[in-house]
Amino acid sequence: MVVGLLILVGAVWGAVAVYRSLFPKTPNYAQEVAEPFEKGLMARGASRVSSGGDAGRGLDNREPYYDATFRLAGTRDRAEELVSAVAKEDGYTLTHASPQSRGHLDAVADIYINDWYFDITSKKSTFPDLQDGPVKFAVQLGEEEPHYTAIRIQVRLPLSKP
Repeated sequence: MVVGLLILVGAVWGAVAVYRSLFPKTPNYAQEVAEPFEKGLMARGASRVSSGGDAGRGLDNREPYYDATFRLAGTRDRAEELVSAVAKEDGYTLTHASPQSRGHLDAVADIYINDWYFDITSKKSTFPDLQDGPVKFAVQLGEEEPHYTAIRIQVRLPLSKP
């Protein structure tokens, strides 16, 4: 009984070691791309509420992505001016999304598309272990409560190479 348990524990430990060697923790390039924009928002008074993403180099997902939500005191107009200025400083040219011009935001319903801004042409991925392609950058603005605006950013990168 004890020997069987030790063999089982050893097998599980070995499987974990093999998995970690095949799929080491890799950096999320999409988060790295978003970092200057995030710093620009926070330097101007926005506070990060949440963030998350995936490095895109695992078995279940090959697209690196990163999403973050910020809260800014002030109106949506103020948030729009702030986002435009920070985007320009970071090398993006944002387009206000519409049903006729939505960039990579196909999944956003028309009723919400007016809240979105995007850029899919200003930056290209420079990461050698990703396929060639554009950085897909998007921002969503939404009034959270009176006197606050939510700012959500999304970064999508090309697929990792097989």
